[in-house]
Amino acid sequence: MDALKRYALFFSFALILLVSFGCGWQEAPAAPEPPEQPSPAEPAPTEPEPSWDADILPFDPAGFTREQMLEDYDFLWDTILENCPLMDGFARQSGNNLEEIRLKGQAKVEALQDGDAAGFEEAISYLGGYFRGMGHLTNVSAFVYYSVRDKDAYESETHKQVYLLPQVQSYYKWASTLPKFESQRKSQAANSSNAPQQGGLEGLEASQRQDVPILRLKTFQFGPQGQGQAIQQIQRFCLDNLDAPHIVLDIRGNSGGSTAVWEQGLEPLFAGKVLEEQFFAAYRDTPLNRQMWDGWPENQPEAKTFAPDQLPEMLPNASGLVMEDLSQADVAAQRRIQFDYSDLQNPGGKTFEGRLWLLIDSSNYSAAEALIQRLQGCDFVALVGAPTRGGGMIFAAPAKIPFALPNSGMLYQYAPFYCMNPDGSCNEFGGAKPDIDVGREDALEVCLREIAKEEDNF
Repeated sequence: MDALKRYALFFSFALILLVSFGCGWQEAPAAPEPPEQPSPAEPAPTEPEPSWDADILPFDPAGFTREQMLEDYDFLWDTILENCPLMDGFARQSGNNLEEIRLKGQAKVEALQDGDAAGFEEAISYLGGYFRGMGHLTNVSAFVYYSVRDKDAYESETHKQVYLLPQVQSYYKWASTLPKFESQRKSQAANSSNAPQQGGLEGLEASQRQDVPILRLKTFQFGPQGQGQAIQQIQRFCLDNLDAPHIVLDIRGNSGGSTAVWEQGLEPLFAGKVLEEQFFAAYRDTPLNRQMWDGWPENQPEAKTFAPDQLPEMLPNASGLVMEDLSQADVAAQRRIQFDYSDLQNPGGKTFEGRLWLLIDSSNYSAAEALIQRLQGCDFVALVGAPTRGGGMIFAAPAKIPFALPNSGMLYQYAPFYCMNPDGSCNEFGGAKPDIDVGREDALEVCLREIAKEEDNF
């Protein structure tokens, strides 16, 4: 696609966004006069309420040509390279050549026939095998799209507006007819119901070793039916063990889900405390990012921005900082935020005065990583295990920016921040670092050994 056509597509897409985001709403035409109401003796027939997308026509794959597929593919890459600050670091860290990845995907699209929209989705999904969750770089599947819509789980108003673009709705109405969508829904229904087992929900497992209470949190994804029960069970475990000198939370193997599970479930342990998170990040100051953040960072007093070349002096321990990864970053930012639980009271006014041990590993990602970030650096918490997968730091909403491909309406997303660990290393590439790295040993055994040492020294 030549430069003129690409820019025409970009500006067409930008115009769609601007109109959707309130810059061009027009007043609806006056409603026609209501029809004469039927007499009480002859009640009007009732009809079911139309579904949210009743007036949206499904995307027609027959009209989706290979030329349009290639235009969408080029638009995807151009948008990521312009707006996502992680690409240079990804190439260096992974050893992959971005242009080679792009050309391999392009060859897959070129091999498709006109109308093969399902094949196009598979070709786009192929990129995820290279990125492996880095930066949440992936196309938004129909399953994820409808999960967000069903739960009204939008990260911001701008995030919602992109999801509700007519062309986007049209594409996903068609995508929901594919066998893969129904298969994923059935699988989620089977796995997320998490019917109570002998010890509670399948994703939760309470036990005790050497008089130390242990809660295994295998996932934070319980679905709408199981989430409330999961929160209650976690709270009950915490309340039952407030007097314990040590508590172990084992989140090894937990790749995320809903942050609400741990935010609400662990509240009894946080009662009476003030937790603080401090992040550093760099980002691209582009029109798309600014538009999606809708006023950030000016509307967030705890955010401080500065030039990226100031990062070495801003970070207290910058041994992991790689400035060449930030060659395309325009701005750096520091975000310090407090979570004040001092007014939160447990029954009887009890507070947890013991030590919390968090077992982590390379599976931890997204919502699980967010828990680690909330607790990392707290004086009553120790991280034990191995470096995590990362991807849980949040600077501004939406933390994952979606954009629509101009011909199909398929959504793709990217993380707009290069988020840093305390040593300056990129969290997306190396994850969080444990306070006690166990190497090849079992994290629980090492943790119990450390607890025994503390007890002996007390």
